[in-house]
Formats: sequence, structure tokens, C-alpha cells
Amino acid sequence: MSKPTNLRWRLLRSGIFAALTAQIAVLGHLLGGGSLPDFAAIITVTAALTFAITGLATKRRGFGSILPAMTGAQVIFHLVFSISSHHQESLTTVNMLLFHAVAAVACAALLAHGEKMLFGLFAALRRVLPRLLPVLIVSTTPAWTALTQGRTHIPTTALITLTRPRRGPPVPC
Repeated sequence: MSKPTNLRWRLLRSGIFAALTAQIAVLGHLLGGGSLPDFAAIITVTAALTFAITGLATKRRGFGSILPAMTGAQVIFHLVFSISSHHQESLTTVNMLLFHAVAAVACAALLAHGEKMLFGLFAALRRVLPRLLPVLIVSTTPAWTALTQGRTHIPTTALITLTRPRRGPPVPC
């Protein structure tokens, strides 16, 4: 069973982080008085953020380690949204920065909870799956053989059997 820290899961987790960050950043930007950011800017920064933070997903992260990354991402989104705006918004509007800060804290809390749930799910599956899935046993007899010195060998088939782990009553002490 794979772990939530292998490359595929790290890319998925960082993609979720970036997408959630982008959505919260757009909301914070709008609530702070900014205009709707350019769609191309949102997509570009989200994609760049996904790949930039994949390296941080090598282990489970809590609120304390997610918040600085989230705050940095909110600052980047704010700068890009303000620069790409057609209305030349002020880069340091207090109201907008306040909403981005609230967005960073809320998003970090949400992602920390998601990390806890994901890693808990993987731990539970590692405990339960071995008991539920049958064990696959494959014989070492080859399924086919080649011609050897002009003689043909009768092909044999691989023996595949499914067994279930045996459980019985506890051994008396």
C-alpha cells in the first residue's frame, strides 16, 4: 500500500493546498475591496505553487508548519492579483491584507485537519487491509518452457491460490 508521502500523493496534496489557497485568496481579495483577479493569473500562480510546495509534503504537516507556507502563498497571490488588476489597486490596502491574513489562518486550520484525517485513514487502512484481503500465493513453477535440445517440454501452468489468514480462538494461558 502506498503512503501519503510518495510522489503521487505529494503532488495531489500540494495541488489541493494550492487550489484551496487560490480560492481563499480570491475570496479574501474580493472581500478586501479588490476586483476579480485575472483567471490566467490565478491558474499560473496555482500551478507554480503546486510544484513549489511538493517538497514540503514529504511528511504530515500540522497547523504550525502549514501557516507560514499559507501566509507566504497569500502574500504571493495578493501581489499577483494587485499587479495583474486592470484597476491598479493599491498593494498595501489594510482591509485587503486583513482578509488575506484571516484567509491564511482559516485555510491553514482546514488543511491541518485534512492532513490529520488523511494520515489517520492511511494508518487505519494499513491495520485493516491485511486482515480483509486474501494472501496471493504463486508457485515457482514456470508457466512455459522453451525447446531444449530438440525436445519439447509440456507447459505447466502457474498455480495461484487464494488463502485467508487463519484465525481461531485465543490460546488458553
